[in-house]
Amino acid sequence: MGRVGYHTAMSAGLLNEIVGAPDRDDLPGGIGVVSVHDEDEPEFLAEVAERERERVHLVRRGIDHGDWAELDITGLVSDVPADIHAWRQRWADARPIQLRGALAGRSEAFAPLFAERLRLGEGLQRTGAGGGLDGLIEAGLGRLDPGFDVLAPGEGRAFEAAVGGDPERDLERRFFRRTDLPGPGGAPDFWIKSQCLSRTPADPSGRIRISFGVEREEDASHDEQRHRAVELLGRALLPESALLRDDAALFELLRELDDPEDEAELYLTQDIAYWNAPNGGALFHHDAFEEEYEERQRAVVYAQLTGTTAWIVLSTQELAARVEEFAELIDEGEMPWLKEVLFRGAGGASLLNKILKGGRFVFAELEKPGCGRLGRLVNRGPEFTSLLADAGHGFLMRAGDVLILPNHGLGHTALHSVFCASAEPAYSLSLALRREPGPEEVEEPEGSDD
Repeated sequence: MGRVGYHTAMSAGLLNEIVGAPDRDDLPGGIGVVSVHDEDEPEFLAEVAERERERVHLVRRGIDHGDWAELDITGLVSDVPADIHAWRQRWADARPIQLRGALAGRSEAFAPLFAERLRLGEGLQRTGAGGGLDGLIEAGLGRLDPGFDVLAPGEGRAFEAAVGGDPERDLERRFFRRTDLPGPGGAPDFWIKSQCLSRTPADPSGRIRISFGVEREEDASHDEQRHRAVELLGRALLPESALLRDDAALFELLRELDDPEDEAELYLTQDIAYWNAPNGGALFHHDAFEEEYEERQRAVVYAQLTGTTAWIVLSTQELAARVEEFAELIDEGEMPWLKEVLFRGAGGASLLNKILKGGRFVFAELEKPGCGRLGRLVNRGPEFTSLLADAGHGFLMRAGDVLILPNHGLGHTALHSVFCASAEPAYSLSLALRREPGPEEVEEPEGSDD
């Protein structure tokens, strides 16, 4: 069956065939992931066992996505050094850039704080007193920029409707005011909120987000003053973000990747703290907005601080190709149960035909929140998850690793899907990378030859 289903239809040497496929996209560094199943041929399982570093079982929101084996693939593929040349190409292609162990050593000083964060994650879904946000704010008051005023919970409730949100997942929100940056009508314009990642029973995953303005409507705002104010809030409330914000080597790399000739400053904002718990994680999504290219969010920078997460990351172009490949296999008779599940009825048949035709339809759906009409397909497990793992798009993030997710706009960005891959919740940070606006272009007087 090749990349889909169980590895049974080929002889010994299948591991070489999977890992050596010309369209496989392993990260540089000699480590790769393949899917494994109990029903796989003994020869294949023996090949995997010889190179296996770790095996993880992936379950998210009650759906089993199968097992992955992380392997030493040295010698099976051409060695690609993890250097600036490889990273530049991956940045241009909107493919993930993983910096293994980038925080090793420096993060040890934050170990007591990480323990506090894990306790905070356990209480995220207890709203009201003791729900988490008030304690987090109180702990950060000594670091908070004096330009911020913290609103009491009762005072802030009056502004909830004005900033919107996600009533299905939101838990608590607290507001901040800056007199030098008043919101519309003088309303407080900055906030921190907690959310559960899903309403699936037995998924305690959650997150805390720091931002400003109206959700969704202003997520792509180019208001640098407010983004900078959010950066100050992030430093105060999540001091562990200094592991990224104050990492000179990381910023040197980011400047090289984005535009080494542009002297404008890069900075990190829109802090999100994540607790990916067993049975939890994030469905396929992207972090791009409909915005001017030069003013866009350049990337997301993610730091794994505790635990382990499993990721699938690939560019819009790559995911579109994998969706079409998957649909072609189903149309040819592979996995007949999926044709009934994903494409039953007249509407399903029409969807399958649109995918098979390729072109703009698949890209347009992947650009939508949750991947639009393709959401059920791309989040399908374990069949589609296994296909992507065997195509080299899966990898593990461990404590101390940093991940860069490049973004070149809605049609060319890094789409990603996340699973908890450790027995305990995994704590992490995710920050948006932006570049300060350059000087406005000056119109040349008429008749100028320059």
